[in-house]
Amino acid sequence: MRLFSIAIVRNDVNPAILLASAKDVSTFTFFQRSTVAQFMDFFSQTVAERTQAGQRQGIEQDSMIS
Repeated sequence: MRLFSIAIVRNDVNPAILLASAKDVSTFTFFQRSTVAQFMDFFSQTVAERTQAGQRQGIEQDSMIS
């Protein structure tokens, strides 16, 4: 399993604030990298907004768990 992004998001405000993130987009083509990175940030913020403070959230994608 490959890790593409990890983020720390403040979710006690709306919209959630992305405090720090690290992304590995090296496996994507040059023209896809910025779009993929933006999607990772958007997805992180969306998941954080839908998760209660202090709780964990698991996301499944095609039988993969993140």
